[in-house]
Amino acid sequence: MENLKSPVIINLLILCIYSIFFRLEVTLVEQAEYGNLGIAIYSMFAIGLQVIINLVLSANIFSSDPQKKQKGKRFLLCAFLVLLIGFPTCVTNAMMW
Repeated sequence: MENLKSPVIINLLILCIYSIFFRLEVTLVEQAEYGNLGIAIYSMFAIGLQVIINLVLSANIFSSDPQKKQKGKRFLLCAFLVLLIGFPTCVTNAMMW
């Protein structure tokens, strides 16, 4: 269980960091009329990129060494969790617009 925590925590921290960054960037810097919609669009691209990276890492681990199936499963879990947490974030930001 201890090995499971590392990639999951790292991915969730990355998700939190860029969510906060996009919120601050749109709120403080842009001051555009599309504020929350801009956050939703930025988050959508960042979440999509993070999920693709996790899926590629998982496929690479599965194909390179069958002994490391557990590590590949961790990255699949990370991709699922990022989608599960990130999608409602994008929808909520878009609905607030």
